[in-house]
Amino acid sequence: KGHYFVPLAELYRSLDCLQEAAETLQEGLKWHTGYFIARALLARIYYEMGEPLQASLEAERVIEIDPDNLLALRILIESYQKLGETKKISSPLERLLRLALQDEETLKIKSSLKGFQLPHLSERKSSGRIEDFEVKRFSKPVMPKNEKEVDKKIDTLQRLLIRIQSLSGTPHET
Repeated sequence: KGHYFVPLAELYRSLDCLQEAAETLQEGLKWHTGYFIARALLARIYYEMGEPLQASLEAERVIEIDPDNLLALRILIESYQKLGETKKISSPLERLLRLALQDEETLKIKSSLKGFQLPHLSERKSSGRIEDFEVKRFSKPVMPKNEKEVDKKIDTLQRLLIRIQSLSGTPHET
């Protein structure tokens, strides 16, 4: 209940409005501090904004709550890589490879770390949680191809804002 800020932030992200998405998540997390899905999205947005330190800090907070969160593990590894923190990569990389050994994004990360020594890993296993299956390609959001798609996203954003305002008791403008 009251987690409307996450889809709103994801909508901002899909429109490549990363600053607005980050601000939306920061504000929502003031009220829902333990909502790790929002923290994982915030880590992703920080990474996409080119802020690997902030991304790694948020990803670490997610992993404290949910050690098997694939998105947070990926962001943590890639952030450590960008920060040159190669000594910190081993533990999250081992966990990621155990959880999602054959996943396309995991294989990309693994190939980008050639020469990195890892112990022998077992077959893939899944925690079966929905968060693990919602992981999308780790890339910049794709901008809508035409004006109709933009209008549809803006309409969705406006409806979501009206819904949030009605639940919070804040009057909205038309």
